[in-house]
Amino acid sequence: MLPKIFNPQENSGTDPQWYNCEPLRHSICCYIDDIFNVSLRPEFWKAFTGRDRESVSCCIQKVLDQIEVSQSSSRIYEVVRSACNHAINQMDEFSFVGKRKSDQLLFSPNMLAFTGLTAKSHDFACDHNVIIEKFVYDQSSQFDKYMKFLHQTFSEVHLVKSVVGIVRGIPSESSLGTFCTSSSGNISSLKVVDVFYG
Repeated sequence: MLPKIFNPQENSGTDPQWYNCEPLRHSICCYIDDIFNVSLRPEFWKAFTGRDRESVSCCIQKVLDQIEVSQSSSRIYEVVRSACNHAINQMDEFSFVGKRKSDQLLFSPNMLAFTGLTAKSHDFACDHNVIIEKFVYDQSSQFDKYMKFLHQTFSEVHLVKSVVGIVRGIPSESSLGTFCTSSSGNISSLKVVDVFYG
């Protein structure tokens, strides 16, 4: 929900400072996470991937109802309320994921996380003055080609944060190397990941 409803490029009712500044953006994440209950999350995702604007508006209204009940006097309350009200009234402004399964997979939480991983890989290479020769990821028949696409897209773009957390993309001094997927049984580093996160 955050990259869509609270993105000022999509929602002109959102204060850009609260989205572009990382600490403030995280504050919105925490605030919304407290409101987004277990049943509302899949409801919003189904509406969003189904391009059902009416159902998306309904989900946003539920969020708005929750924050109105809380009667918070903080600035974040005003920011979220403004963004939600504008989203409900101007739903036609928003772009939506296509109905095809491929579109939904490309914008799934898995692929958004993968995009973040490419950014962290650039950070690591820059901080340690190393060149990435190969980018290896755990094999997934469902996401392989989409990961390859995102790897190519962000291979030469380094997302850099300012002191206050504002992100901008600059040309990277090096790429993320060649991309490949493999079973964790064949790559020792993937075995380590399985140990910690399996």
